[in-house]
Amino acid sequence: MRLLCLLLLAVTLQQPARAADYAVLDGQAWIDKASKPPRPRLVDIGVPRAAAGLNLFQLNSFRPGGEDVVAKYQTPDGEVFATLYLYRPTFPDARLAATATGEVLKMRFGKEMKRLPDAILPAGGVPGVAYRTMVDDATFEMSANVSLGLKASFAAFLQAGDWLVKLRVSGPEGRKDEVDAAGRGILDALVFGKAAQPRAAPAYRLTECPDETYAAGATRLPGGPDAMAAALVGTATLGNPAAAVASPSADLCVMRRDASSRALVLVLRPAAGAATPAFMLLGDAGNLVQVVAESGARPIVISHGVGGATLYGPFDRPPSADQLIAMKDGDTAWSGTPIGTVAYDRKGPKLTLDPAAMGLPAR
Repeated sequence: MRLLCLLLLAVTLQQPARAADYAVLDGQAWIDKASKPPRPRLVDIGVPRAAAGLNLFQLNSFRPGGEDVVAKYQTPDGEVFATLYLYRPTFPDARLAATATGEVLKMRFGKEMKRLPDAILPAGGVPGVAYRTMVDDATFEMSANVSLGLKASFAAFLQAGDWLVKLRVSGPEGRKDEVDAAGRGILDALVFGKAAQPRAAPAYRLTECPDETYAAGATRLPGGPDAMAAALVGTATLGNPAAAVASPSADLCVMRRDASSRALVLVLRPAAGAATPAFMLLGDAGNLVQVVAESGARPIVISHGVGGATLYGPFDRPPSADQLIAMKDGDTAWSGTPIGTVAYDRKGPKLTLDPAAMGLPAR
């Protein structure tokens, strides 16, 4: 009996204890075994059960299929809390994700926001992979009548394989050092599998583009072989934003902000590139429009989201900022019907082309 008790004790000691009780609200999206950190079913990125004084309390997902999952943390008193998002957009660029969130913060808090210097942090023991933005003394409002008071907020972004990882940590302004330590601690505690290694995060600047005129706009061309070639060139960048960077510099400049929209709408181009749009950011949840104008192929436009994308074109030239913004509002008179879609399966992105939209004979 004594030997049995000792064996049971040994087994118990080998099992990592949960730092706190937590709920797995979507068991189809998460793998949660006691011997390993919890991880999303679709990507090998382990998340901590506890880090820097915060305990995991919930694992969940935002959509069926597990391509957009979330882990939530908090301190025992609930005053400092964190949300870790892991999602698979068809254009997983951590630089654009960091830019979008920085601009959303500006829209929300304006001149009253105290933004600390940005930094590039390690994650999972890998140096220089996570963009960090930190805000201090910002008033967070739940509604017109409910305010959470002055808060410090930490945000970090990194690309791992063809996934994005986004971390938000917030807490009282007086505990900003704890907020920063919690953010760094959760990043440090991530475990990346071989197929989900984090990519380097090059330093970059976001500036306003110089005064320039590019209003000619694009015209949809007839289909045929040009449409097929453009679609194949454009989709070669899916899951690999580095392949789509037309400029050797990571610097970006802002061509247009859509002041009429309550949500973020931002048209960007590489600062050292041609005076034509490259991206339109739509909020900070992974939705964006990309203009692919590769040498040797007609330009196409790809509307990216989480888990899928839609292709338009080909065009005689890159579209103008006005045309992209009109597309956001549902005006597709200039872009025409989509020529194809992209959806993810277990093997990666799968391209489906519409022969009729491309002017090709149906098989």
